[in-house]
Amino acid sequence: MEQIDPYNPAVFPGIFLTIGLGIVGIFGNANIVWASVRNRRLRSTCNTIIAVTALSDIFHQAAHLVFAYCYLSGNPFLSIETAFYIFLIPAFNMCFGAFLVLSIGIDRLFCVSFPSLYSRVESNMYLVLTMIPPAVYSIIILYQCYIQVEKFKERLIIAMIAEIFVGDSHYYCNVSQAIVYLLSIIVYTSLWIVVRKKSAEVSTKKLVKSLSFIMLSLLVGWLFVGVFTTVYGRTHPNISHADSYFFHMNIGWLINLGISANYFIYFAFNDEYRRAFSGQLRILTCGRWVAQRSGSVGATFVTSHTPTF
Repeated sequence: MEQIDPYNPAVFPGIFLTIGLGIVGIFGNANIVWASVRNRRLRSTCNTIIAVTALSDIFHQAAHLVFAYCYLSGNPFLSIETAFYIFLIPAFNMCFGAFLVLSIGIDRLFCVSFPSLYSRVESNMYLVLTMIPPAVYSIIILYQCYIQVEKFKERLIIAMIAEIFVGDSHYYCNVSQAIVYLLSIIVYTSLWIVVRKKSAEVSTKKLVKSLSFIMLSLLVGWLFVGVFTTVYGRTHPNISHADSYFFHMNIGWLINLGISANYFIYFAFNDEYRRAFSGQLRILTCGRWVAQRSGSVGATFVTSHTPTF
């Protein structure tokens, strides 16, 4: 394997952003899950799928904490076999969470297009059926990854989740993700058309707006990285491992930006989540967090309040 300097200062910005976005994403997605646990109004079928997606994203972004530990402890390399088993759960949830973005869009399209039928669906069975496609999708991708890992057991890689996808599994993962995001674009575009044509409730429109922003933030990051790596690969047939590492670190964080933005998008555009998050911030700040006004993301800190659990 070509020698790579993992501590090249040129990659420090990307490493800082990768670790920072991982921490922010875990905090934000944990608050989304917490909101559904605390607030009965955020336990609808769609909100439950959103909470499951957030939980999946927490496991996915936990991989960045593993990377941070290995990198900062001076041991950034792992054998690919060891890395595969360490990142098995985060990798599953990386695929699972990406597919659930599509599942949420399908759920909202079903709800808005056929409201009477949607209201008669047994929610528990519906949730189970909703989880099956992303689970099967994730298992298939990880199986392809495992086959390739078995061929390169002793290869040393940087301790990052994306590095376990080698050989054909890298291609399969990229193509499958492209298909999922293409289907997401179709579903969310159809959803916007249906919402505009039908007299949907204001709360439904706001939720659809939030979900669409999240999908776009994920899509833009993924498209930028995908297009850049494809074009660069076409124009530079012999990419060194050092160059690959440099580009991976300095643009790969864009893919995680959308995952980390979930919390802030719901805070900005959805009243129910904003109220829930404000209550949680009051708990976390021992009562010092006070929202300035309804519909505003801004807040002030005070010292004379007691937290309400």
